[in-house]
Amino acid sequence: MFLVRFLRRIAIALLTIFVLLWVVLAGFRYPNPIQVAQVGFAAATDTPKYMNSSPIAASSTPKPMEIGAEETLPQTVVFRGKTVTFDEYLKATATNALLIYRDGKLTHEWYAPGISKDQKLPSYSVAKSVVAILAGQFVAEGKLKESDKLVDVLPEWKTGTSYDKITIGDLLDMRSGIDVPDDYPSGPSGWGRSIAQMYATTDMNYFIKNHRKMLF
Repeated sequence: MFLVRFLRRIAIALLTIFVLLWVVLAGFRYPNPIQVAQVGFAAATDTPKYMNSSPIAASSTPKPMEIGAEETLPQTVVFRGKTVTFDEYLKATATNALLIYRDGKLTHEWYAPGISKDQKLPSYSVAKSVVAILAGQFVAEGKLKESDKLVDVLPEWKTGTSYDKITIGDLLDMRSGIDVPDDYPSGPSGWGRSIAQMYATTDMNYFIKNHRKMLF
């Protein structure tokens, strides 16, 4: 009887902690505790399995990639101070896919075992290039200038500090000075870092409004 009461109290305490943790994480616009744990302990290439996403529908009139001559890849590369084969490098970095697009043509396409071209993969920093292309199109159309201030485009983000001086060009060149260092953590110990918060947030507007401190 005593054991049953003890186990019941433990269960109630754990449930209470879980609910409180859920509420705290939701307040900071983080995923639920289960997702946070899954993302925190997963390899970088596996985190998209546990993250929410907003799929963008494919074009109804896609333009097929033109295929070019097969790219010659290096036999070996220097990785962490050691010379390793290119295959060893791909395995050590947990690379899921490697595509080379040169001069408007696809010259190499490789996928890790179990990965296919139809599988959803995270864009990571490739998104920067996509955004830069879109910004370039707006510039070409006269709808945007690199000298435009960010807060002129999004006035709700004004702070009255040097943050308001950031230009579109600063953002495209990654020299805005915003205090979000590109210092990716490893494991749960880094969950409090701003870069990790940006990656895991469920509300990007909330993150930006609460991370407008300038580093330089």
